[in-house]
Amino acid sequence: MFSSGMKESKTNTILIPDFNKHTLEVLLGFIYSGCLDAEDIPTIEATKMVLQAADKYQISELSSAVFTFLIEGLTVSTVGEITLLAAEFSASNTDKSMIQKFLIE
Repeated sequence: MFSSGMKESKTNTILIPDFNKHTLEVLLGFIYSGCLDAEDIPTIEATKMVLQAADKYQISELSSAVFTFLIEGLTVSTVGEITLLAAEFSASNTDKSMIQKFLIE
């Protein structure tokens, strides 16, 4: 892309309009390090954006890492939103089972 004479090679820039800067920083940080920190997903909205990016670019490991954080921090006030995210972003069966277990207890 940068050596083929395309627009990106002339501007030395790739535009990714679908996601904000924070989401792309989390995505690239995870790609390079394989790590995700709680600060990376401080709000449900930020979490949803990261899950959308992971889904779009098919980075299932990032989705798994996000759901691991979400499930570890499950509370009565967050379980509804997290259940919706799990359904929308195809959480693993293990993650869905953990959410169901929380609801039953």
